[in-house]
Amino acid sequence: MTTVTGKQFSVGLRYLTVFALNANNRPAAVSASSPYAGIQAAGAKTFNLTPPDPRQIAHSGDDRLLARDVLPPLEGATAEVMIAKNNYELFAQLTGTLVQTIDEAQALLWSTDQQGFEPVVGMMAYQQSLDASVGGVDGGARRWRVIWIPKGKAIPKPSGMSEAAAEFPFSVTPYIVTAHLWGQAFSLVNNGATEAQFAEMMMTGKPWLDSWLGDNTTTVFTLSKTALSTAKISVFVDGVKKVITTDYTATTTAVTFLAAPALNADVNILYEW
Repeated sequence: MTTVTGKQFSVGLRYLTVFALNANNRPAAVSASSPYAGIQAAGAKTFNLTPPDPRQIAHSGDDRLLARDVLPPLEGATAEVMIAKNNYELFAQLTGTLVQTIDEAQALLWSTDQQGFEPVVGMMAYQQSLDASVGGVDGGARRWRVIWIPKGKAIPKPSGMSEAAAEFPFSVTPYIVTAHLWGQAFSLVNNGATEAQFAEMMMTGKPWLDSWLGDNTTTVFTLSKTALSTAKISVFVDGVKKVITTDYTATTTAVTFLAAPALNADVNILYEW
């Protein structure tokens, strides 16, 4: 397998997941034994991402346009999401509330006094695509287009009732961040920028991010999916990318560290499956 071309035709919305974040703004894993992979927003229908237009400045005089200039926008990117499946666990995570169990029923509050205090979350959405290279061996091959929002708020709304199928919208506000969801810092060398609101990726396989919390003892971290190959696995500890054979060994199902990650270290493994 080779590096993707960065040219693709994409369509649909295959998968959407939301990640609770810890104090380091990385996925909120709770143990070294079980991977945390977020909460799926099952039944995802649309993910409409809207970056704002730049400001256009017109310099005029002598009854005519003399020059034009462009400045960055003063508004942030937004997204509107629509899902078909009601999910109390997901909505409670996004609104900062709890799912109440009453005997054998469950209840969730809306329009509460927690509005304005919703937790920040991370988000990942992907859709299928085709490699758009012309004349190459990979032209037309299946690929996947991914949008990562490392940090922001996603505020859902309840659905009303009618004869139409229920749909559940929520609005997404990406924050300005300096690192990917897995903690790797943006840099001028790697990215050409040091701040962003979201990242886009092209992958050969479907994306996945597993997270654990180091305990200074565990060295073997079993992936929740089977990776396409070990070359499709990237390992990060506290946001620092680790080097295969130097820091760890890998199979398509597990990563084994030569030295156990420290107590409470954020272990994030990004891979394609």
